[in-house]
Amino acid sequence: MTATALDAGLCLLLVSAAALTVVGTQEPDLPPGRADATAETLAVTTGNVSYSLAADDREVGTRSSGSGERDRVAHGTLAELLARAAFRNASIAGSPLSNASADYRRGVRRAVAEALPPRTRVHARWEPYPGSHVRGDVTVGPEPPAGRAVEAARFTVPVHVPPATGNATGSDVEADGYDRLAATIVRALFPPERLRFALHDDAPLPELVERRYRAVGERYGVDTIGPLESGGPRAANELLRPIVAERVRADLRGNSTERRSVEEVDRTDRVVVVVRAWSP
Repeated sequence: MTATALDAGLCLLLVSAAALTVVGTQEPDLPPGRADATAETLAVTTGNVSYSLAADDREVGTRSSGSGERDRVAHGTLAELLARAAFRNASIAGSPLSNASADYRRGVRRAVAEALPPRTRVHARWEPYPGSHVRGDVTVGPEPPAGRAVEAARFTVPVHVPPATGNATGSDVEADGYDRLAATIVRALFPPERLRFALHDDAPLPELVERRYRAVGERYGVDTIGPLESGGPRAANELLRPIVAERVRADLRGNSTERRSVEEVDRTDRVVVVVRAWSP
């Protein structure tokens, strides 16, 4: 299998080509458009990141000689690499689902840092909806010092989410908007067809998939391994969907975004990247 297919099988979804929507805000005493120019650099500059997947916390950051499935190289624009790093760093209420991509994030940070001018910070976030308890972040560069003029540019990088299957009233998608959003989040984190193949692939892929399902089960207080072993990823996802839907309702309850439709607040298919630059 190719490295891209392996990443997809591990639910480390590839990000499509960067489609920029840059919104800049200019403050005094800054070179005009520095944040915008950096955003454009991230979108067009390509790079390679060599990294190794880790089967457990002890192996994070190490190179393995036992399996060719672990060591790989990621290629893409710096914006794409950042977006993948943010998505792969998904956590639930601040608790990471996996450390398998820690080496990848370190490589991405190094590659992006080399391309940044001084006094610049980049933050990439995957947040399925405002105030979501599920999110992923990666940051490169220091915080701007207090009292400095700061310029900002914001753009988005699309994330591929597997489409729902079945009818509108089927097991994957329900009429309730919160349930639909929960189903989308679960599919994004655990694409069933790709993970089904990964479970039958070479080490460490099956172990990494099982660890990820075990971790999400621990976060939500349910047994995901039983359904995974008996019915595969679709069965485990079906168990997770209503539980995630309840958390989505809790997150949005009382939030100003609740007055809008769930479709309006759904950001599952994008990573937001913010570039900040400041004066000396």
